Amino acid sequence: MKSLSNDLFEKQISKLVISILPLPNTQQYKTIEYLINHIFVVFKKLTHLIFTESSYSNIVELRCDPPMKFCSSTLLPTDFYDKLILPFLYQMSNLERLNLSISVEKIFIDRLNLTNDIINHFLRLNQFTFDIHSIMTINNEIILPTEEDFPNRQILSYIDHFPYLNQSQYHIYTYPSQMSFHPNISNQYPGGYYPTVRLISLYDEKPFEHEFFLRISQLFPCVEKLILCNRQPQKYKQSSKLIVQYFHLIELDIVDIYFDYIEEFLCDTRTFFRNNIRLRINDSALIHETDYFRREDTRMNCSKVNDFISYGPWRSWKSFQEYFPSLKHNFSIPSFYLV
Repeated sequence: MKSLSNDLFEKQISKLVISILPLPNTQQYKTIEYLINHIFVVFKKLTHLIFTESSYSNIVELRCDPPMKFCSSTLLPTDFYDKLILPFLYQMSNLERLNLSISVEKIFIDRLNLTNDIINHFLRLNQFTFDIHSIMTINNEIILPTEEDFPNRQILSYIDHFPYLNQSQYHIYTYPSQMSFHPNISNQYPGGYYPTVRLISLYDEKPFEHEFFLRISQLFPCVEKLILCNRQPQKYKQSSKLIVQYFHLIELDIVDIYFDYIEEFLCDTRTFFRNNIRLRINDSALIHETDYFRREDTRMNCSKVNDFISYGPWRSWKSFQEYFPSLKHNFSIPSFYLV
């Protein structure tokens, strides 16, 4: 790594985003350990350090105050947090401002952890913002955060239990949040306003009703990519006449879902989004809910799709091409699919 240590790296680079390919835990641990041990030797002016999985390479960059922002969208095992992240932070004992964003498993990082592991170690810390997801396969008792532990800061938190996955999720963060990505949002998600968020994923083992999507569009008005995972049918499909509006949405992923959510997003009496949508969708659900591309109240939203991730043989059908007139036709169809 020293071979990179020239004037450019030492004196000019202040923000570094490191994309991590999925690796076995041992290899990933060694990779992150090596980077942490050498990063400040090479990048002497570094104020922003972000670890991200390669799949999140398009996360929107945000402006943050120095001297340090540490982010990780990679799910870190507990020993990563204890043996790498905390010792890494302790090297910067004079920190005055810290933005910590991590996801960990096998431990719930709660108010007590943050006080003992962070607050008590940085006596000069006067601004501490964080966004922390914790996932466990058992239900441990959690000490919920209180504002008294973090003066002049509002702390939001919630907990979810997912019996099917045999997991519990705990999310604690400072508000207002400056993060660009919020994962695994459920029906339990608290209120607020998050104009900096560009990517969200929605997951629950309880149904998402139409009112939930209305709330999501108001909480995250600038969301650009939405990923939905919910296999439970809606119970109150006709309960609201208000249309959910996504003014900035450019990518929609609705593969791992119950059929109801195809109608929720593609029916123009329920959802509005602008043109040039990239759609990833369950093939059989799409055919079923559009009545083989003949249904009228889903035609409008389908006409706004210009990029479609699917390789079904029906892409060569005339009815499909008329239903998706804006679709880029730069894909190839095997000859045995043509009719």
